[in-house]
Amino acid sequence: MAFGEDGIIQGKHEGLVVADMSTINPMSSRKIAKKFTDNGISMIDTPVMGGPNLAEKGQMVVMIGGKKEIYEKCKLVFDSIGEKTFLLGKNGSGHAMKLAMNSQIAVLAISLSEGITLAKKSGLDPMTFLKVLNSTYFKTGMSVNKGPKMVNGNFEPSFFLKMMQKDLDEIDHTAKEFGANMPMSKLANEIYQRAVKEGLGDMDYTGILSYLEK
Repeated sequence: MAFGEDGIIQGKHEGLVVADMSTINPMSSRKIAKKFTDNGISMIDTPVMGGPNLAEKGQMVVMIGGKKEIYEKCKLVFDSIGEKTFLLGKNGSGHAMKLAMNSQIAVLAISLSEGITLAKKSGLDPMTFLKVLNSTYFKTGMSVNKGPKMVNGNFEPSFFLKMMQKDLDEIDHTAKEFGANMPMSKLANEIYQRAVKEGLGDMDYTGILSYLEK
């Protein structure tokens, strides 16, 4: 789609900028950016945080990797979709930050699921567990907004479980390339892989609770 016979490079024109909003390996992103540069096209990586509701409101968090002058050229576009924008460094930096964020989210979803599961198995009301958790310093946006839905078995996807597993694959690969020790992300990936094999991939990523309850 980018470099083939009918790819982006065939439509090259002055000032063309490719903004990659996907979630990919940062080293791959740097290679792709170089290939675009070699063809006279600028590229920046621009993954975002926030679900569909925030996207509709223009309240995403945008993470930018690439040259400052290219970012500034496109700043009005990013300001229209994002409430906050972070220019992080060279190409691939945005993707590295996105993977670091998704590592937190995946592990947190498992941790919250285990808390709910233990509360249930102990004979406690899982909603009371959430009330206690959300009364403390340790509450999160996930425990406040997703927690009640999880307890009620509502896993309507804002981000598919199978996509989180795909990102955990990328996190594992990136950790190896950068020499980062990330045992919890590796374990989370194994759990999410098993959940996908159980046919839960089209649930919300917090549907990992359903897998643990089985």
